Amino acid sequence: AFEPTLEDYTVVFRAWARAGYAKYAGKRALSLLKKMESLAAGENEMTTVKPDVTCYKYVLQAFSESKAQYLEGLGYQGETILSRMEENGLVPDSDCFTYAIQTWSNSACRNELTEEDVYEYALKAHQLLDKKTQMHFRSGIVAVKTSTLDYNNVMRAWSRSSSEEGIQNVEKLLSTIERLYAKGDAEMKPNYESYNHAINALGNDAHIGDQIDCVLDLLTRMNAQYKDGNNDCKPNIQCYNAVINFCGNGKFKTASDEEKRSALKCTIKIIQELKDSRKVASNSRTYSLALEAFNVLMDTRSEEFARVIDSLFGRCCSEGLVDDKVIKAFHRVAPYSLYRRSVLAAASPDKEIDGTTISETLFLPEEWT
Repeated sequence: AFEPTLEDYTVVFRAWARAGYAKYAGKRALSLLKKMESLAAGENEMTTVKPDVTCYKYVLQAFSESKAQYLEGLGYQGETILSRMEENGLVPDSDCFTYAIQTWSNSACRNELTEEDVYEYALKAHQLLDKKTQMHFRSGIVAVKTSTLDYNNVMRAWSRSSSEEGIQNVEKLLSTIERLYAKGDAEMKPNYESYNHAINALGNDAHIGDQIDCVLDLLTRMNAQYKDGNNDCKPNIQCYNAVINFCGNGKFKTASDEEKRSALKCTIKIIQELKDSRKVASNSRTYSLALEAFNVLMDTRSEEFARVIDSLFGRCCSEGLVDDKVIKAFHRVAPYSLYRRSVLAAASPDKEIDGTTISETLFLPEEWT
């Protein structure tokens, strides 16, 4: 009788692993793996084909790219796969751990989670990183080595936690890869995402204290890496936007006047740096975040506030970066008279497209976008 070969199974597993975020890729890969294991373990010896490390690895890869709502307990499923490998005498390789860590990180970043869930999932990712690190120092058949991607995934998970421990863990992890890279470990090279996760982690901490200095220090460390030859830390608009987003955090609404002034200075500093930079260009998100930040940090009834956001919106228009989010942000924060003068007066009530006039819609000047 004909039966699928190990190569046949591997081809299918690889296809599901590469299916990206297809709805049920992870679920179907797991179902096939269970069937394969069941046939191999059956009393009637229906097949001698057993899953190898590559089969398990592709299933874990499918998990790492799956959405949690399509496979219940995604992170736990990944850990179960690692346990089953060990039970079957197989040693997970570096990729297996990387995919399992990423799965926990993805689980921690879901919006609907409670703080307890985020903490648990981030801790699970961190524990797998620790296990992978320990395996690296053991002498064995399979080489297991941690990488920047592993550390970034764990930092990403902790950055979603508002716990003090989470923020401390992010700083420790970032300092670790900085130290290891400085000692010559090329696989532990920090990149802009590493610093971005650290900035986002500070944003989730309700405590303010010296956080403005900490955020600016993170940018300084990233820029220093780039100046020392680490091209993966080339100044990136995502990090600058993360700083502006941090300064516009809702926690500053109840901050002291001194803390607000510090955050306001930081926001202005970042906007000015971007204006003068030849390496990094602002984008639409920069302006929408800056508008929200000024709304939090300034007296919205003052003439100075109106002048600042009017100037900021004008610069956004001149750079052709106005989009729907910028318009909505400007509408939320600007006095109506300013919004009417800056937007409504400049917009056209109708536009001719292919000989047909479309009405009841406001069209912004083309040079704004």
